[in-house]
Formats: sequence, structure tokens, C-alpha cells
Amino acid sequence: MFSELDNGIANLKTAQEQLKVYRQAVLKKAFEGELTKEWRSKQKDLPTAEELLKKIQEERETHYQQQLAEWKVAVKQWEKEGKKGKKPSKPRKLTEFNGFTDECSALLTIESACNYIIDCLHSTAKFQGTGYHCVDTTCIENGRIVWDKIRYVSEETFNQRIQRLKPIAGDILFAREGTVGTTVVLKPNEEVCLGQRMMMFRSVKSVLPEYFMWYFLSNEFILQYKPLIGGTTSPHLNISDIREMQLRAYSVEEQHQIVQEIESRLSVCDKLEESITQSLQKAEALRQSILKKAFEGRLLTAQELAACKKEKDWEPAGELLERIGTDVACSTDVACNVSTKSGRNVSTKSNGNVSITDRTTDRDVARNVSTEKKHP
Repeated sequence: MFSELDNGIANLKTAQEQLKVYRQAVLKKAFEGELTKEWRSKQKDLPTAEELLKKIQEERETHYQQQLAEWKVAVKQWEKEGKKGKKPSKPRKLTEFNGFTDECSALLTIESACNYIIDCLHSTAKFQGTGYHCVDTTCIENGRIVWDKIRYVSEETFNQRIQRLKPIAGDILFAREGTVGTTVVLKPNEEVCLGQRMMMFRSVKSVLPEYFMWYFLSNEFILQYKPLIGGTTSPHLNISDIREMQLRAYSVEEQHQIVQEIESRLSVCDKLEESITQSLQKAEALRQSILKKAFEGRLLTAQELAACKKEKDWEPAGELLERIGTDVACSTDVACNVSTKSGRNVSTKSNGNVSITDRTTDRDVARNVSTEKKHP
């Protein structure tokens, strides 16, 4: 019975692995442009890869200038209020744009594709029973936040952990420690702060958040960071390394189409994987049910039980218990006599000593010897 159950479980786990392979095959085709090849051929006036890079560069520059203007206003307000508190931090200097074209797509660094790259505070949040949501590696899976596992922090802690940048819809959350690579996009009305081991990306307008997330989950990106993971007890990635990794981008129009192609295919995978997971849970429950019935004596049918009773080695439960009791008593009783080749009775006493009686002379030498082996 268990062999059949184990075979079924093995087949389900094989199917799970095959789904993982299929997922990566879909992502590979998507980011190579194969899934949208036919769609692309029917489009007119799509931006070229060079035009996409130029647009992204302009978006970054515009955003940086906006940050500078907001910073100057904040500094003036700080000075007006008597320079109380900490002076507003100047925006991080815009790094050199790094990108090039590759056939119909553009390759650029992660930093060049983002307006913000934010690391979490390097401290463990103080959790409590209720309050504000705090996202860390314990409550995210690829593509979603597991709200049943999310933990809470106070308003004060929440405000501390959003000082660098408050997460908003469309931000990409990424686990850079522990479960390295887990990625999710924040949806509208999901108000959270970053817990430990997390980082956040806010992409430029010309790189869609969903496209960004799927690229991060593809082997094309995984193979970039996998060799750079450090630590054995707590695997992690350095932010400086992530900034320099590359992202492949297509026009915004094609990104929309790529995301649609990916999600239409992987939604089927999700349903199959959910079904497999449920089947594995049922299999484990069945295993426990079989064991429970077996030890309660309810596993055999009446006919099977009657057939067993006809066997030569059948032993009723009462007799079995009586025999077990006798065996236990024999091993622990004061004297369990054993005849030796020399014609002596050897009995084991409850204190661990051995009593030897010489039968050949009708007199007891009754000498106690230690059970430990003694050398002559």
C-alpha cells in the first residue's frame, strides 16, 4: 500500500520539477523576443532599441532634476525653521548611463533602468500583534505577498523604515538575503514598509514593473547573480553588484505584450501547481490515516482478518501480551537460569551481578562476579 502511495508522490514531485522547467522555458522565449516575434512583425512605428535607450536616459535626467528642485525647496524650508533637525539629504548623484542595443532589444544596467534603488534598514524590526504591515523574506513568494504570514510593526517603527523611500504601487521588492531572488510587485492599496533582507526598485517609466519582475525571475537574470551570492549560513547579494547587472528591455508596447504572453501561459502552470500541492497534502494525510487504522486494528477487512487467523503463526493479542510480559520478567527477574557447558547454573540478579552455582558438587560457591569483563 505504501509503495503505491510513494510512487504516486514521486510522480507528483516529478511533475512539479517539470513545471519549473516549463516556467523557465517560457521566460527564456519571452525575453529572447520569440513569444512576440509574430506580434512585432505586424506592428508599425515601434520605437527602435536606440530610441528606447535615449528615452530612458532622458527620463532619468528629468527625474534627477526634479529631485534636485525638491531638495532645494526642502533645504530652504529647513533653514527657515531655524535648521532644526537633520538637514535634508541631497539626491544621489546621477550615475553614468550604461546601455547598448542587441538586435531588437536594449541591454542596460539595473541602475540605469531605475529612478530609485533602496536597501532596507540593517536592523531587525520590532514586531507586534497588530499595526502596520512589514514585508520581509518570510512573507513573500515570487509574484505575491503572503498576507497570512505578514507581520506588524508600530507606527513609529513603520515611519522609521520608510524614511529612505515609502513603497508605492508598482515598486519591485526583492529578497537579497536568505531566499535570494524572490521578487514581487506592489499592487495598489498595499501599504508596507521593508523588513530586514529586502531591497526595493522603482523603475523608470519606460520599464514596466511587471516586466521588471518577470525578468528578475528568469534564468537570464538569475545566472548573473547566482555566482555572486556570498555566505553559507545566510546567502546574500551585495547591492553594488546588483546595480551593475543587466536588464534586457524592449519598447513599452512590446513589454506589455511580453507580460501578457508570460502570464497567460504561467497562469495555467499556477493552477497545475496548486492542484499538485493539494494532491501531495492529501497523500500525506492518507499516509497518516493508513498508519492510524493500522495501529487501531482497523486496516484489514473482516474476510482478511479471518484469513489471518487461520495462519499457523497467528497469535491472539492476549497471548502476545502474556508472552511479552514473560520475556520482560525473565530479563529483569532475580534469577533467569541458563545452563552452561561446564554444568553450572548462571543466574542474573536484578542488581547486575551474576551468581554462579556449581551443580556437580551440590554445594553453592555462590560467588558474585561483576558483569564487566576482567582481564587476568
